[in-house]
Amino acid sequence: MRRLRKTLLHKKLLIGLLSFAFLTSNSFVTQQVAFGFMWPFSKEGGEKQGSANPNIRYGKLSHKVQELERSGQYKEAVPYAEEMLKERENLIESQKKYANLESLLLPTLNTVARINYKAGNLERAEELYKRVLQGGKAAPSMFKLILAESAEGLSKIYEQLNRKDGAEKVYKDTIKTFEDTFGENNFYNLGLYAKAGDFYLKNSRYEESEKYYVKALQAQKKRFEESAKSGSGFEQATSALSMISQLQKSMSPQKSKDSPDTSYIGARVLNNLAFVYYKLEQSDKIKSLFHNDFHYLQEKLSTAKLSSDFGGTHPMFIPILNNFANLLGATDPKFSHELFMKVADMNNSFRESTFKTFFADDMKINYIRNSQRYAYGFISHTNRYMQSDDNAVKDTLNMWADYKGSVVDFQSKLLYAVKVSKDSKVKRKFREYKVTILELSKMSLANENISADEYLALKAKKMGLEIELSRLLDIQLKNKRIEVKEILQSLPQNSVYIDFAKVNVFDFQLQKSGDEKYFAFIVFRDTSFGVKLIEIGSAKDIDKLIIEYHKALESFLASGDPARSVTVIKKGQSIDTDHHSRKINQIAVDLYSKVMKPLEPYIGNKREIIISPDGELNLIPFEVLVRMDGKYLIENYIINYVTSARDILKHGKKSKFNDNAVIIADPDYNIWTK
Repeated sequence: MRRLRKTLLHKKLLIGLLSFAFLTSNSFVTQQVAFGFMWPFSKEGGEKQGSANPNIRYGKLSHKVQELERSGQYKEAVPYAEEMLKERENLIESQKKYANLESLLLPTLNTVARINYKAGNLERAEELYKRVLQGGKAAPSMFKLILAESAEGLSKIYEQLNRKDGAEKVYKDTIKTFEDTFGENNFYNLGLYAKAGDFYLKNSRYEESEKYYVKALQAQKKRFEESAKSGSGFEQATSALSMISQLQKSMSPQKSKDSPDTSYIGARVLNNLAFVYYKLEQSDKIKSLFHNDFHYLQEKLSTAKLSSDFGGTHPMFIPILNNFANLLGATDPKFSHELFMKVADMNNSFRESTFKTFFADDMKINYIRNSQRYAYGFISHTNRYMQSDDNAVKDTLNMWADYKGSVVDFQSKLLYAVKVSKDSKVKRKFREYKVTILELSKMSLANENISADEYLALKAKKMGLEIELSRLLDIQLKNKRIEVKEILQSLPQNSVYIDFAKVNVFDFQLQKSGDEKYFAFIVFRDTSFGVKLIEIGSAKDIDKLIIEYHKALESFLASGDPARSVTVIKKGQSIDTDHHSRKINQIAVDLYSKVMKPLEPYIGNKREIIISPDGELNLIPFEVLVRMDGKYLIENYIINYVTSARDILKHGKKSKFNDNAVIIADPDYNIWTK
């Protein structure tokens, strides 16, 4: 009886481990679990040692195949994989007198089929996948989970050969085998239901896709309920481990409207099902999915270790929630706005912990990309659907101010802490930090095209160094949220605040990003306007003018001695085109017309303009822009710059100067001629 209980426990554990291995899509884990735990040895076989032992030879071949597959050398891996299969077949044949071990061949068949598929040997891969699916029908239930991966592999081959009917039949037959074995909506069917849903979604068969995604959600709920009743830790363990391995995928940006996010399996189903309802024009079902299934899954996973690391918010929910907001953007703008608000709050919580974790640089880069994407979607939605709602515009500016200024306060704290620190390691890291900032600046000012990946990698390195310095100096990263009312209260009298945003505009009808545009949040003190969001225009056109301005200025400076050509402009005096390049003048007029003229009705007779630039607008001094009356902007306004709205909160506070002030005056304009 004791042996029977032990055998049953052994079997249950193996099924759980195989299920986990399938969910994490790691066939080598499946293979090693199967053979490491279950391979029986005869007395004779157990006495074999060294290279003569078939299990040792198999292990070495398996390791070689795994190594080559990871490095993308699929063709080179094929002969080792085939030899590995032959070793296993021979060993199974030699053990026939002890037991029927054909089922133990399935993981190896699946691995060799996958290697051949990746190497382009479709005919051989098809043959091997079919052997898995055929042999798996009579295999013990613990091995049937391998069928799911083989079904997916075979269906990919059929799709590649444009045999979609064959691919559909593979999924239907395998699902039937699973349901006959485990029952309908069983947790072990979850991955297969999801794969079938993906197949139908890819082929725009949305009703069938909905059917299998709903089954997948029911299977997951059933497992949660069973786990709660039994007090089993299986679900928590597989969920946590699967989420960690799949987290990077969950943070990757959605590549197109027809290829939704590929995160942890339960969350992926939610995301894709919402997209299916969007295509079926059933926005009410998207809302129901959010209120019921989204919250249910979020609640069930809120106790996971990875969630607790981020204040109870698992990061994989952020892109899913953002996707919900996008899908409902045109049909239910108010509810969509609420979702964008939740995305901003969750992302803020995640930001405070992101760079304190074990994640690699590419994870940090994905975080930066996604934060940008969420911000752009929020601004696009408010501009398109919520312009008349003052509170919605204020919410959007609050989000944008947090996004732009999240590390500004931290950087100022960092500079002070480094200054007073005596730690040599801090000094060394700070020097590395300054070099990184210099490299970023050079990259931003470069005329030639730069790699977005290189720029983001450098930005991630900068943020990583900030985090490391914060640990060494015990600096708190968390910053107080900014509110528009605080900005209004902090603005000096007779001034206006303009916060520019360069945004990749999201189209909520087409569900895809379009062209880049500049927007401006404009904030007044003691005015009925409060805050407005203004669409400025095409970023491509404005950036082109900025580049032309710099080139024209360089040509002007290189043409001779600028000091002899420059006339000091007095108040009220128009530009003397005899002493200025007409081209520079015209570009300055064009820039004013595109960037500042749309804001004239809101600036009015204010005396001071406080500007927070964005994008290439950081590279142009607004003072030199030329109004339509021929005057420089500086002739009518005092221009001040801030990095973000956080600096506005400090505006007007009295600074405490020490006795070490440095005064610079009376510059020599002819210095380069000496």
